[in-house]
Amino acid sequence: MAVEVVTVSCAGECVRVRAVATGGNAPYRFSWNDGVGTDERDICASVDTTFSVRVDDTPVIRDEFSYDGQTTSASVMANVLECPPDGGVPGGLCLENLSFEGPPGHSGFNPAGYPADGTQFAAPPWVACAPQFAYVWDETVALGLQPVPSPEPADGETYAALFTCLPPYCIDVFNGPIENAVSQPLCAALNAGSQVALTLALAKHAAGDDSVSVESEQSNLEIWGGNDACDEAELLWSSPPLQTAWTQHCATLTPTRDFTHLILKARGLGDETGDTLVFVDELQIVSACP
Repeated sequence: MAVEVVTVSCAGECVRVRAVATGGNAPYRFSWNDGVGTDERDICASVDTTFSVRVDDTPVIRDEFSYDGQTTSASVMANVLECPPDGGVPGGLCLENLSFEGPPGHSGFNPAGYPADGTQFAAPPWVACAPQFAYVWDETVALGLQPVPSPEPADGETYAALFTCLPPYCIDVFNGPIENAVSQPLCAALNAGSQVALTLALAKHAAGDDSVSVESEQSNLEIWGGNDACDEAELLWSSPPLQTAWTQHCATLTPTRDFTHLILKARGLGDETGDTLVFVDELQIVSACP
């Protein structure tokens, strides 16, 4: 049995690594010297810090067959966890807080318990691109005073929820469509002519009490490149119409210009989109889409 520590992605001064075990008898149990008990973890440390991981496989005890479990370990210094200059996988995006972790809340409708001063709720370093309807979501969040049935997070404890609503449902109050977005400055520029990829979990749900059912309210997610917060300069990817359950998507981004910001935007589709939430979670930087 053997174990190797590989670099998965980078975000700022932190590195995400994974201990990859081979041989022996799965499943494996992982134990890092600082108490972390998973195969994948983040390392944010000075260059002279040493990390080690112990891996135990699964013994088998049966009348007809037995297998004594094995143990192996690997060590790595923080200064050899090389990251590409733009972070993430080689040539990949450099983003932080990929699962939108933050205190649950929102800035729309100002229900009891949430500030009425226009505070924008977004999971830092993500920022909201509208004065209302920016969300950090879990099953406890309500719109107005009405709870919204919501899926469990695809990753972590919370996820992003982006509000979209098209006329005629919103025109009387908001004088036009609402297509909320969140934005993040990239920790390294996304260069023209490059090709990068990320996976993400997406879902939708009706946010209001419209007569139109959530199944017929079509919406999707768009990914834009820009050079300022919420600057929608170039559309880089658009998802297919979303489902009410989490589905995994892979987005290939091929910018024609240099960009410093990435924007995720909810878009209502067709003529029958009332109040709808687009849920986003579990971004992962990958080398390429399948």
